[in-house]
Amino acid sequence: MAEENITYYVGMQPYLTSQSSQGEVRYFPHQVRSFSNKYRKYVTVGNFPIHLNYSTNINRDFAELIESGPLELLIHQSYDVYTIPGANGAQQYGGIGNSIYLLRKAGEFAPFAAFSMTGKSDKQLRESLSRCLSSRPDLLEKLMKKSISYEDIPACIHAYNTGQPFK
Repeated sequence: MAEENITYYVGMQPYLTSQSSQGEVRYFPHQVRSFSNKYRKYVTVGNFPIHLNYSTNINRDFAELIESGPLELLIHQSYDVYTIPGANGAQQYGGIGNSIYLLRKAGEFAPFAAFSMTGKSDKQLRESLSRCLSSRPDLLEKLMKKSISYEDIPACIHAYNTGQPFK
């Protein structure tokens, strides 16, 4: 694929577009296992809930792979778009973007944990992470002492996957 873009449309499944010498080609999440561009790698993931202005379950979508190893850390982007009646019947559009961390075991499709900066308490974060960090007492101790926050999740998972200390 020459140049790739993920496109999201309201009420429709996202798709990947690729520009090639034959023109534009569209790929949907059920057709792609993973793809990379110059700087990032994306994988297909699904069977997890998201909470915006409503709650829904994502069956299959693309997510950016942040950390790989025994535990994979991904970021899923979702968008909630809405319309507002404007003057003379014109519609105004607005939206909210939401990024959540997803955690899954290597090779599995569905994540077993999702972390959002909004909607999750520190207690829920500690409970979810403690289950997967049980083989690393040093990380568990920092987690229970509240030394690991939402912003520290990438470094924590990197430390877990590499066996290095958490910094």
